[in-house]
Amino acid sequence: MSDGVLFRVVKAEARLRDCMTRLPFRFGVVTMRGAPLCVLRVEIETATGERVAGYASDLLVPKWFEKVSDQNIQTDWQRLLTGIGHACDRVIASKKLMTAFQHWDALDTDLVINHQGERTTRLLLSQSVSIVERAMLDALCRMTRQPLHTVLRDGFTGFDGARLGLKTSLSSAVRSQPIETMQVRHTVGLVDAIEQEQRSGDAPDDGLPTTLEGAIQTYGLSHFKLKVSGQITQDLERLSRIASTLSSMCDGEVLCTLDGNEQFDSMTQLDELLAKLSDSEQGAWLFDRIAYIEQPIARGRTLHADAVRGLDSLSRPVIIDEADMDRDMFTQAVGIGYRGVSVKNCKGVFRAIASAMRCHDSDGRLFQSAEDLTNIPIFALHQDLVTSSMLGLSHIERNGHHYFAGLTHLHEDDRDALLREHSDLYQAAPSPLGGQLSINAGHISIGSLHQAAGYGYAGIPNLSEWVPRATWSPDALLAAIADAGDHA
Repeated sequence: MSDGVLFRVVKAEARLRDCMTRLPFRFGVVTMRGAPLCVLRVEIETATGERVAGYASDLLVPKWFEKVSDQNIQTDWQRLLTGIGHACDRVIASKKLMTAFQHWDALDTDLVINHQGERTTRLLLSQSVSIVERAMLDALCRMTRQPLHTVLRDGFTGFDGARLGLKTSLSSAVRSQPIETMQVRHTVGLVDAIEQEQRSGDAPDDGLPTTLEGAIQTYGLSHFKLKVSGQITQDLERLSRIASTLSSMCDGEVLCTLDGNEQFDSMTQLDELLAKLSDSEQGAWLFDRIAYIEQPIARGRTLHADAVRGLDSLSRPVIIDEADMDRDMFTQAVGIGYRGVSVKNCKGVFRAIASAMRCHDSDGRLFQSAEDLTNIPIFALHQDLVTSSMLGLSHIERNGHHYFAGLTHLHEDDRDALLREHSDLYQAAPSPLGGQLSINAGHISIGSLHQAAGYGYAGIPNLSEWVPRATWSPDALLAAIADAGDHA
């Protein structure tokens, strides 16, 4: 076992690429038609002067990290980029030789835990910390020429569970052999077409499915994440239509989860939806297949007594997602009756590991779920898949491949590399897709990600067409979004 590799961060550079959706994606209060994809490159240096670069990326999804009604999406992007810049500046300015865990702990304590403003802002700050964390972990994997699960279990990150109040061992959370095949839990957004006849006239003709029926036929799906709006009448009508489609088209055992995206006023309102859903024949079929409900209450009210009254008596467990704003929130939520927490790399890798260890110590009462934030290749998708699979999560929400067009946002060099090095995860696709996620019988295969001498990818990306943070402007993307339709 290692005591942890000591290094300092000496450089950091963010580059962006504008990405338009192939289908509009409505979740919560926003319909996303485009967003910038940010790739962060950091360079670490050991005491001996060895330098290695690592990468991480996130799609800067509007109205999720901060859900401020009167804040426009341009401000959302600017605040996310400013946060990433601050996190990079802080970790470079420290000049200290520390382990990856110590760098994360110091940065998270400084920017998130010690944040003096509204606690709800901590989710944005956590993203700023986590993208640096992931890039450092990638660099460490490349330096040691090992995949992440080995780097963690062999102690190279210096993970310190005692620092987080944990009593169990890291091996209880991180598998020695990560899952290599995962079930895709397909997202059904609030404006998604369900039946083929509902297909929009301006839907893309790119060979990929544009409706729920089409996705089931193309991918052989049986697991689904259904967005609900908190408008009970509309939700019931839509869920009944979805149930009709799933019951008639899906082979094998169907599993569903509901995502409230903070749109419910109280658990009482959620209980009303569940009761009415189970009261009709079609709704009862769907109700029997709901595993859990994700984040129904606004993040700022997640712990409020009036909002959570009745949580313990709900017919399905409830987990937190947007409310997982800092390293302490999961423990506090569990204390009042929540049963689980989502795994999303944008909230932090070490935080996800800590939550997994807490779940392990609960004797099965608590659980994690693998959820997407419209991750697309390379780094956001690969690293998210690696994290969830090494924690043993057998099914994962995936939606980036549905709402975005294949590998079109990547340089041709990177498309070729993915098809060559990760042929289990990708398959060739006609122009202009440049390749697409390979989903067979509802599953994706990711064994190659765990063989890479990096955090899910060992290649050097071609970022020649990406715009440096200092010169990137949102104007072209905003104009394209305006041409595509109203954003909210």
